[in-house]
Amino acid sequence: MSLDFKEFPADNPEAWKDRILKELKGKPYEALVWNHPEGMQVKPNSSKGEVEENTGFPGKFPYLRGVKTDSNDWEINQLITSDSEAKMNIRALTALEGGAEGLIISLKEPKDLTKVLKGVFLNYAGLHFVDGFTQENVRQLEELLEEKELTGKDIYGSTELQLYDKELNVREENIALAKGISEKFPRVKAVKVRGDFYHDMGAIASTELALALSIGHQSFLELVKGGMTVDQASAAINFSMGTGSSYFTELAKYRVLRQLWGLVVDKYEPEHSCSRATYIHAFSGNWNKTILDEENNLLRTTTEAMSAVLGGVDAVCLFPFDDLTKQQSNSGMRYARNIQHLLKSESFLHQTLDPAGGSYYVENLTKELREKAWEKFCNFESDGGIIALQRSGKIMEILKADAKAQKEALSKGQLTMIGVNKYKPEQTKKAISEDDRLAKDFEG
Repeated sequence: MSLDFKEFPADNPEAWKDRILKELKGKPYEALVWNHPEGMQVKPNSSKGEVEENTGFPGKFPYLRGVKTDSNDWEINQLITSDSEAKMNIRALTALEGGAEGLIISLKEPKDLTKVLKGVFLNYAGLHFVDGFTQENVRQLEELLEEKELTGKDIYGSTELQLYDKELNVREENIALAKGISEKFPRVKAVKVRGDFYHDMGAIASTELALALSIGHQSFLELVKGGMTVDQASAAINFSMGTGSSYFTELAKYRVLRQLWGLVVDKYEPEHSCSRATYIHAFSGNWNKTILDEENNLLRTTTEAMSAVLGGVDAVCLFPFDDLTKQQSNSGMRYARNIQHLLKSESFLHQTLDPAGGSYYVENLTKELREKAWEKFCNFESDGGIIALQRSGKIMEILKADAKAQKEALSKGQLTMIGVNKYKPEQTKKAISEDDRLAKDFEG
């Protein structure tokens, strides 16, 4: 007996709308239409005619449905910071013992990696370095590899090279360093595009996407100009993006980034098809976290992790729920890891490729967001690219406008944030650092 789907008649959009109106019991259909922050209206139901006929397959260009082909597995990352190399080493080992699969090492201050990574099995954990990376760090990695009788091919991860100085002049030495890293450590991506920085400054999804694409494009051009081939330059770039609470929007954002970056690289005619794919880190956003009823941050990071994972990212780093009031507490770091373990070991989100693919609602939202982001990216490029925008101050104007709109929505009650503008607790704590988060004005 074969299953014939014709046995199950499909209702047309009008029939679905009639069903919705019946359930609303007199309330207007428009009450369910979502006025999206991107300036579009999202209907509660979508139909086949509103989405693209062919969205492709997982592992196939333009990678709307992801670059993976075997599973939806991702790398569980943990951020390691401290002013002490000894403390960073303890935290790194504790994280790995607790199930972290990759380490994100902060290098805001110069660090000796031979001390930070002492006792770490370098060929079993992803090694990702943020906030800078130097030639001295390369030497330290080589020393560690030699000590453990490993080669540069045995490690994988990423670094964050600063390709421009504070005056926005090209740092030729770091262009050369990126090329050297790619040659010595072929599985390490040298240039990280930090879209999450803009996310935590209040950028809405389309703005974050457009800025990340512009930075990625400019970095790509600098690497090619510095002597890399198109394929080498593409392979050296990876993205990190912030993730917020808008569940389906954030899921769609990662699908859009893969597709648009693939289309950008495709214009330069790479020799290998895989050069059109990219590696994406997802970070839980700081923008929507609060010191008020901070346990709610656990719930926020959980949905953020789900959005990122179902959007097909390669690695996820969740910040501890109490990160705003404590310096990396043991419980906060443990919860940040175990949220992801729950999503793998108990929810099995690593087993299904692009589970949201084919959903009319998600596909339509992805299409709308892609058009918004692409329009902004093209406008940025026509205005001279990311460097010209930075020098003119236009980027800050855009970010301030995005942040202001979100804060006004929160203040007017158009945006609900539990524990902040609704069900606010009586007692508060003090943040350990100054910032301009969404909830900031409610925390005084």
